[in-house]
This record gives sequence, C-alpha cells and structure tokens, in this order.
Amino acid sequence: MSVNVKEQRQLLAQRKEARILKMMQLGEKVYKKALSSDLHYGEYAADATEILAIDKEIYQLGKATMEQVQTLGKCSECQNAVPPNTKFCGHCGQLQTPFADELTRKKPCRVCEQQIDEQLRFCPCCGTGQGGI
Repeated sequence: MSVNVKEQRQLLAQRKEARILKMMQLGEKVYKKALSSDLHYGEYAADATEILAIDKEIYQLGKATMEQVQTLGKCSECQNAVPPNTKFCGHCGQLQTPFADELTRKKPCRVCEQQIDEQLRFCPCCGTGQGGI
C-alpha cells in the first residue's frame, strides 16, 4: 500500500528539517575549527556522508510525491487536471513526467549515483556538477 501524498509531503518536510539541522551542526563545527586554525576534512567526512544520505532521501521523496501527483491526474507544472496517459497538459503545454522520462536518456550522478537526465550539468539530488553537457 502506498503512502498518500499528504503523508509523503509531511515526511519530506521532516527530512528537509533534519538536513537543515545537520548542516547547522556541521557549520558550527567548521566555524569553531576555522577559528582555531585546526581544519581537517577527515573530521567532517561522516557528517558529509550523512547529509548526502538525507539529500538522497529528500530527492526520492520529492520524486515519489510528484509521481503520485501525476497518477492523480494533475499537471506537475500548473496542477490542473489532466486525463490519464496525457502526453502534454492542455492548460500549460507541459510535457508530463512519464513521457519526459521515456524521452530522456539517463545517467548515474558521479557522486550520489541517482539516475538523472543525461543533459543535466548539476545533479538535482546532491547538487554536484556533472562535468560538461
């Protein structure tokens, strides 16, 4: 049984808050180390890994929420109703996600390994530059 959109959005908001908290904690550590001129990357690797895991979860939750909105028959762009299996929204002309996914070649992000559109210069999950187009 799938989680409803409202619950997914609540979970997404909670995970975003967890990310913000972790980023603030990391910022405090870096700030204190910078003040004492004792800054070493290895001390922050675990925090960076944890933030990346939260970023992946946020990305997947957001993607799942958008997919559920699509199955409910709403345009991802303008939120107007669209009939099932509609390629373009009749209100705004937006190509609907299931069809966009079929037309777009994918590649794994070089850092978080999420499948992203091949032409993207930055990963929508972790924000890492992908090097070229």
